[in-house]
Amino acid sequence: GDWGFADGANEAARFSQVGGLAVSAQGTVYLTDNGSLRRITRDGSVTTVARDIVSPRTGGLPGDFGLFNHSQGVAVASLNGQWNVFIVDHYNQRIVRWNDREGASTLHNSSNWLSRLTDGGLGWFIRGVAVDGNDVYVLEAFTSPRFLSALVGSPRIRRILPDGRVTSLGANDKR
Repeated sequence: GDWGFADGANEAARFSQVGGLAVSAQGTVYLTDNGSLRRITRDGSVTTVARDIVSPRTGGLPGDFGLFNHSQGVAVASLNGQWNVFIVDHYNQRIVRWNDREGASTLHNSSNWLSRLTDGGLGWFIRGVAVDGNDVYVLEAFTSPRFLSALVGSPRIRRILPDGRVTSLGANDKR
């Protein structure tokens, strides 16, 4: 189809910068498109459910996702009877959680002083998100020259528990 950004049924819908997608158990597709969250139902209807939910900026060093779309991961899970969509906001170094009832909120933020100082050039960046039961898993990598990554450990997997506590899995987290 043609490039663009338009809601509609089947071929009438247009997409521009799709960064990631996930499918619910009911067959509903959620995707990020140019900073917005969009939903595709089983009948092919496309609806924008939240605009500007993630940053349209990219950031990062060239060759390290710096030239690609900023939202690189999406996961969908039913928590407490409500469908939740978890989105990687690469530039802002966070996971955004969205649902119909509460809208958007930041679930996890990996930003630190180094990333703020370098306007996102260096620091921990979120590369992926997954959900198992009520636990959210986040893949982070330290974007920097290799010698610095060796000092801080990279990549690392973080587990976010329902009570908000964050733990690390594996041995690559030297922080």
